[in-house]
Amino acid sequence: MKKIFVLLISSLSFFACSENAEESGIFGNFEKAPLQIAMRYTETSHFDSLVLHGEGADTLHLRIEEPEKTLDLELFPSLWKFYAKLYAEGVLMQKGESEIEVKSGEKNYLQIPLQALFGFIDITLPLGLDNPSGILSGKLDLKTDDTTYSYTMKIEEPYGIFSTDALPLEKTYHALLQLFDKNGDCIFKASDSLRLDSENAIQEWELESLKGALTITFLTDILQTHSIQANLPSGHLRVPKAGEILISEILPIPEQTGTDYEFVEIYNGTNDSLQLENCELHGGSPKVASLPSSILIAPNSFVAIGADSAIGVQFHTETKWPSLTNTKQSVVLRCNGITIDSLFYGQADSLDVDFLPVKSGVSTQLILSSWKEKESGSAWCVSDPTPGIENNCSTKEGFMN
Repeated sequence: MKKIFVLLISSLSFFACSENAEESGIFGNFEKAPLQIAMRYTETSHFDSLVLHGEGADTLHLRIEEPEKTLDLELFPSLWKFYAKLYAEGVLMQKGESEIEVKSGEKNYLQIPLQALFGFIDITLPLGLDNPSGILSGKLDLKTDDTTYSYTMKIEEPYGIFSTDALPLEKTYHALLQLFDKNGDCIFKASDSLRLDSENAIQEWELESLKGALTITFLTDILQTHSIQANLPSGHLRVPKAGEILISEILPIPEQTGTDYEFVEIYNGTNDSLQLENCELHGGSPKVASLPSSILIAPNSFVAIGADSAIGVQFHTETKWPSLTNTKQSVVLRCNGITIDSLFYGQADSLDVDFLPVKSGVSTQLILSSWKEKESGSAWCVSDPTPGIENNCSTKEGFMN
């Protein structure tokens, strides 16, 4: 899937080389004209900055530290040439240039397409809560005709992550992925060949003995992400045990009025598919809501449960939604009479600083890497709701006021 940021520029003034120039004189009596610029570039998690340099009646130089959707420029009418460069991991990754005759009295528009110069390979392996497969280390080797690249796996529970440096395009890479247990014995191996170039980023990896999602992201003009599910021989369908499913996100105070937009998200941290038979959510009013018996959670996956109007919810309760209060409440997931997981949220005070605070219009989300400390408020953060998908505030900063 190709992801594109569109950067619109139409009223900021940056005149580094002629700060004292007046709007008359060497520029005549022209008034500045609005210019809208759209930059097309592939999104990358390795983003450092985007640099825009323009030369025309004046010059400008703009460095954008984070992807921006809208900026404004007003420029003196003349022929302008723009150069755009995207940096990631300190390396120039994409660049492009274009020119336009900026005319007075008109709304001017320019598009600058950026072309990739290098690529990244990112591999994310869900290891599950408590890493039931016992994977403690990993190695990724990439070989071309003249170079070998080697990378070790970084574990950020519950994931194992490989992230390469900037890799040259127009090359074929022979990849060998190995995972090791605590004794250093190889318990999983996969190999494949892939080519990184500006036109073909479609590659297939097939896993036969590790259950989880393997995501390979290629930073080229075509950005493709492939998720492939594979099964462990021991993997099977079963009901959950205590601690295997986590309540990972709650939205108790949605922007819309009413409780019909609330939801609770849960996460399957095992390498098995779990079926929520005879499961209930406890808390709120009414105090109990039955969950649909059809709920099936794939390994290392999220599902959101809520009322009929909740946005992004996959499953709606079979009984009336137990409305989440805006102040203090416990939320408990029980299956077959056994408590699987629970949390307590509210307003932190001097007597209990470990409440999970809530705020209007945003959801409270568990930082998965801190799941072992989930009873503490520091293991949670708030951000825009992400029902049914991975939480988007993943840094260990705790609750953000």
